[in-house]
Amino acid sequence: MENKKLEKLIGSVDKLLKFFTEKKEVFEAVKVKDSDVSIESAMEIGADVSISTSNGSEPATDGVYSLENDKVITVKDGKIESIQGGEEAKPADEELADEAGAESTTEDEKPKEDEAVKALEGRVKSLEDTIKTLMDSINAVPSKQDVSEFKNQLLTVNDSIIALSKIPTEKSRDSRPEMKDSQEDSIKRVASLFYKQ
Repeated sequence: MENKKLEKLIGSVDKLLKFFTEKKEVFEAVKVKDSDVSIESAMEIGADVSISTSNGSEPATDGVYSLENDKVITVKDGKIESIQGGEEAKPADEELADEAGAESTTEDEKPKEDEAVKALEGRVKSLEDTIKTLMDSINAVPSKQDVSEFKNQLLTVNDSIIALSKIPTEKSRDSRPEMKDSQEDSIKRVASLFYKQ
């Protein structure tokens, strides 16, 4: 039973770690103009594209798609090659060249990224500490076997107490000399009870 709790805890921790460490893409579903087909993608160059119809979803075929949001996307090998409209569209290779040039200008952004990485590392460390605390508390809780052994020990002690209570004890010996009434004093005391003077 504890193994199941432990497995459930580990699964929850894995989900938390994935939540905090994975990059999330925002997918959009936009209808193609004059069609009942929708395009599903992150709407960025190089992103995978799928076509959603009433029969299900499948990878997009190569071609140009005019969307209802006034964007025109070009798909090649199931990925967005260019986007026109809304934003200035650039082919994928020009986008990569711009990104390479932008890397030299984003040196000011590098400290911000380092701070973000440090913040994430701090969050991961906090999660690890929480997990350790949870694991310690799970180990501190007595198992059913521990409780059963303790119960058996208590029953044994209780049986011993019951057995000892049945053994007669010896009266204490008084080493003081007893003062015995004489026979005459005993009779006078009894007679005084019957006859009041």
